[in-house]
Amino acid sequence: MKKLLSLVAAMLLIGNAFAASYSLVKVTAVKDGGMYVFERNGYVLNAEVVKNVLQTTDDYKTTGLTGTESYVWSLDGDNDEGFAIRSEAKYAENPSGHIYLNNPSKKTDMSISNTSTSAWKFTFDGDVALISNASNSDRFIGETSSGANTYKAYATSNLNSYGHDFTVYELQESDAPVINAAPAMVDFGSYAVGKDVAAKEVAVTFNNLKGKVTYSELKAPFTVTGTIDKTGDKLTVTATASAIGTYEQTFTIQSIDDKVSVDVKVVMTVMDPSVGYAKMIGDMVEGDYVITYGEYAMKAFIQENAKQEKVNRFDVATFTVSGDVLVDPAADIIWHIASADDHWTLYNESTGKYAASTDAKNKGTLVDDATTDNAKWNITVTEANTYEFENVARAASSQDSGNKWLRNNNTYGFACYAENTGGPLTLYRLGAIPTAVDQVEAEVKVVKVVEEGRIVIIRDGIRYNAQGVRLQ
Repeated sequence: MKKLLSLVAAMLLIGNAFAASYSLVKVTAVKDGGMYVFERNGYVLNAEVVKNVLQTTDDYKTTGLTGTESYVWSLDGDNDEGFAIRSEAKYAENPSGHIYLNNPSKKTDMSISNTSTSAWKFTFDGDVALISNASNSDRFIGETSSGANTYKAYATSNLNSYGHDFTVYELQESDAPVINAAPAMVDFGSYAVGKDVAAKEVAVTFNNLKGKVTYSELKAPFTVTGTIDKTGDKLTVTATASAIGTYEQTFTIQSIDDKVSVDVKVVMTVMDPSVGYAKMIGDMVEGDYVITYGEYAMKAFIQENAKQEKVNRFDVATFTVSGDVLVDPAADIIWHIASADDHWTLYNESTGKYAASTDAKNKGTLVDDATTDNAKWNITVTEANTYEFENVARAASSQDSGNKWLRNNNTYGFACYAENTGGPLTLYRLGAIPTAVDQVEAEVKVVKVVEEGRIVIIRDGIRYNAQGVRLQ
């Protein structure tokens, strides 16, 4: 058995040693069976379509490619009849799956399908190419708007309106030594001091090396561990959020004998709990909030139609949670939620207005006066720590009283909808990161004392500092 295992290990090492390694070489013609990367403005076409729009990435390699990267495409056919364009990453995952880049007839939509229905042609003008679909009136792949780095297929009459000049790179085998690391930057994001930080992995791939692969160390608050015996091995990077600050370090993966190396940057921000917006848990308290559902936050702006007429729904904005904290949200998505008798009001300082209902279902509006029931809300927390916003006026209405819940309709934005639209909302509150005295049960006794000039919080006999970090 031991000899058999040794043989298998040797075969794996041989496979790794002789696996193909490719570099990108600029070309001005394409061919059947070739593998290519299509670049424009520093971004390359990626095998991802979102809402009928072809996506791109600026995170791509120029050497040491395996040929199965998400931005590598192969061509089948010729430039007279047109090529089928196939995603090599998707083909490697499932050869009979959705692998071909297509553009449906008479539409600008892009798609990735399990059969090829488009005949793509490449027309070079010097170093750049126009990529057009001969089976759909020569619609060309063009940028949706300048700087968007997303693409659809437009009619030839729009050649001057949508950017379309692609640099085409062919994957050609290379015997040069190479090391790659993915990702090239480990970004832990922003964390409140004392919070746990999940570890991240860095995959190391290499080819045509003679020497051993090693890596340098990191200093606190980071560590990097792992063994690189074969290409594809992973290193584990860990971080601790024990002290407030902005941290940035770099470690190097290298083969000294082959004189090749790659650097990996590691970054993290550790914040004072009072300055970031964190996911809210427990019963409502007064404070500044970002109100969200799915990927969207509610804006203090009433949507307009194509004629710039108000349509009585709150517009949406995208937001980003970095680590466990939402940092620097735009002023128009910050709502100050405050108690009003037995209810709550939602006030946006940037507009000086309150979120309110109208007398009709599926609507929302901004008002100056918070004393009316339209501007008052009942807010309750669910077991999942999401929040139900029930509008007081809509609940008491004689018509469509069930349309009283502040919800997000993915098509029309936030408004007072029925319960079966969207779902309860997720809140991010300024300073909501739980500490030793935040979000505790009422029966737990908490004592705050001063010891040797510093604040010490004692909860259940355990001592914490002012940031909620346990003291030894």
